[in-house]
Parts: sequence; structure tokens; C-alpha cells
Amino acid sequence: MAVKWYKVGKGLQATDHETRKHGKRFDRYIRARFRVEGKTQVFGLGWESEWILAEKARMLREGETGPRRSFLDYCQGELARLKQNALRGSGPVTPKEEREVNQAKAEAQEKARNEEERKALTFGEYWENHYFPAAKTNKPKSYKAEKSLYGKWIRPNISKLKMADLRPLHVEGIKRKMLKADKSPRTIQLVLAIARQCWNHARNNGVVYAEWPGKSVKAPKFDNRRMRFLTKDESDKLLAKLKKTSQQVHDMALLSLETGMRAGEIFTLDWEHVDLASAQIRVVDTKGGENRIAYMTKKVKTMLLALPERKGKAFPPRQGETIGQVSKTFMRCVDALELNSGVTDERNKVTFHTCRHTFASRLVQAGTDLYTVKELLGHSTIALTERYSHLAPENMQAAIKVLDEEPEMAEVVPIVKSEDG
Repeated sequence: MAVKWYKVGKGLQATDHETRKHGKRFDRYIRARFRVEGKTQVFGLGWESEWILAEKARMLREGETGPRRSFLDYCQGELARLKQNALRGSGPVTPKEEREVNQAKAEAQEKARNEEERKALTFGEYWENHYFPAAKTNKPKSYKAEKSLYGKWIRPNISKLKMADLRPLHVEGIKRKMLKADKSPRTIQLVLAIARQCWNHARNNGVVYAEWPGKSVKAPKFDNRRMRFLTKDESDKLLAKLKKTSQQVHDMALLSLETGMRAGEIFTLDWEHVDLASAQIRVVDTKGGENRIAYMTKKVKTMLLALPERKGKAFPPRQGETIGQVSKTFMRCVDALELNSGVTDERNKVTFHTCRHTFASRLVQAGTDLYTVKELLGHSTIALTERYSHLAPENMQAAIKVLDEEPEMAEVVPIVKSEDG
């Protein structure tokens, strides 16, 4: 059914709602219609009932007590204003265009506001309001250490600086103060890494656009690789001590010593990844991101066969879904055996991870090639495995002996051209 329009004023037309009434008469919808420079503009101005409700609310909000203007007066005013815009050739000529203009203006103002806030944001404000809350969620094991280092070294030096004003000299200042305080290269590197991670977090969120200002600041070099491994006698004594104290910790240590599995890999080991028939363990969700196969020794297979249940986690926790960290029992046994007695360098101290190093060291000393060791450990690159190369010096010596065994080169006699050719 075609809509019936009737004139209600110059340039204004109305149509009545079929059923809905407003007061004693049917509600009406008004539209404007005018022609400028040969082009006809037609646009709706709304329903009378809706406009009156909005007008009452406006008057109440603004405390206006005078008589309310009529909907028709409002429409005539809007028509005159928009028609004038069309005649001048500037400004919106329909309510839709006006809404779009206002929206664009509001977005531009919001963008300008955000830009001002971005430029005014300090390093400390971003840390407190954005980076650290995310770190608490994403770094449950390290966020406390990060907070401590931030409080000691980063906050006093750059927290009040605007992110946009941070320069290499400020990062260099942190490093210089830490060196003056005789902090270890490892601690300095950690502090600079934390500051860099906060900056990169801000960059990923569009707060800053430049690269980390400390990129050109050289952190002190150090080698934090743990090279300590257990002798057979030490391993046997440790396992015996653990067995008397905690069967579960003993079994986990044995598994690491015999397969090279990391603590986290052992904590999450599920029986569905254990194949006793083929004596293989499928190690999944590893640190390097790639799954691998660990092969059982007779000791490991015997230990697994002795476990009470073969469903769910191989080493179920007392509470929660998985064990979160190595039991303190392990270090208590290490201390009881005085395996760390007189050791001051943390890199030389026995920890649970030493079991993994011991596994690799035993293989290399037995003549296993580094590529095979790499695959068994699940290293992402051979460079990580090469730390064990010094444990097989005979291989290096054998390579040099090849030179001694080469036959001596025969004397070279130059060819002299005879007189008769």
C-alpha cells in the first residue's frame, strides 16, 4: 500500500501512522522536501511522538520551564537551516549528512585526545596500568621477580619519563648505576630485558611507535649456562637419599637422569603418552614447541611399571591439575649430601635441571654424536648442544691425528724444457 503524504507547511510533508495515536490524533511522520540548483533533497525529520518525548527530556535536563515548541516549528527550523547550507554550498544539507559530519568530528576529537594522552603517558604509568597486570596473568612464575627489579632499578630512573621522551642515554643510565653498585652482568641484563619488554608491550598496543631506545645499549656479556653434572657415584647417592625421603621425587629425578626430560615435561606427563610396550615416552608441549620421543632405559621402565595407577598424570599432584614446581625435598637431599658445599657460583650448583645435564653429559662421554644428543634433548639448534662438546676431547684429538697419519707429499721436481725441444 502506497504511503499517502500531505502538505503541512512550505517544503514539509507528513504521513499518519495507521494505528498508533499521539494524543487525540494519529501519530505523524514529517519529511522535508526542497530543490536547490536543480537537485531535489528529500529527508525525514522523524515521528512527532518521539520528538516530543525527547524534547520534554531535554527541557527537564536543562531546566527549561517555558512553553514547549511544536514539532512542526522544529521541522520548519531544521528545513530552513539545512536549506541555507545547501544555498551557501557549505555544511550538511540532510540530517544524515549532519550525523556523519558530527560523528567524524567526534572521532577526530577522540583521536586527538588519545594522541595527547599517549604523548603524556609516562613509563611508570604504562607499567602500573598495563604491562604489570598483563605480566601477572602471563608470567605467573616470574612477575614477582620483575616487580622487585623494576622497583629497585627501573622505577627510580625512568618511571617519571614520558614514553615519547625515553632515549638511549636514559637506559644507559640504568646500566651505569647498576655497574656502580657492582651488580652482576646477569642482573643487569634482566633489568634491561624487563624494561624492553614493557616498551615492546606498549608498542604492540600502539602507545609508542619507535623501536626500543635501549637497542644500542650493550648489556654486559656473561655465560649463564649451567654445566654442572653428577658423577655416577653422586647420582646413585642422590637417588638413594631421595628414595628414603620421597618416592615420587625419586622417580621424577630418575626419569630426568635417564631420559633428559625437563621438570616441566615430567610434571605434565600423561599416561596416554607412555608406551611401555615399545619403551617410549612421547614428550609433548615442550619448551621448544616441538614434540619428541624419549626412550626408556630398563630402570625407567621398571620404575613406571611400579607406579600404582596408569591413568591421568603419571605424577599426580596433591592438589591442582599438575605439579607446579620441583619439591623442596630435592634440594634438601642435595644439601644433606653436601653436593653444593663450598660452591658460590650459581651456575655450578646442583639443581633438578642438573639431572638433564647429567643425562647429556653421560651420552657425550660415551661417544654419542652431538646431533643425536640434540634430538634426544629436544634442543632447537645444535648450538645449544655444543656446550657438551668439551666432554669428548678424544673426538677433537682424533680429528687432529688424521693430519699426522697423512702420507708425506712427494718432492716436486720442476720440468725443465730441453734445448732440442
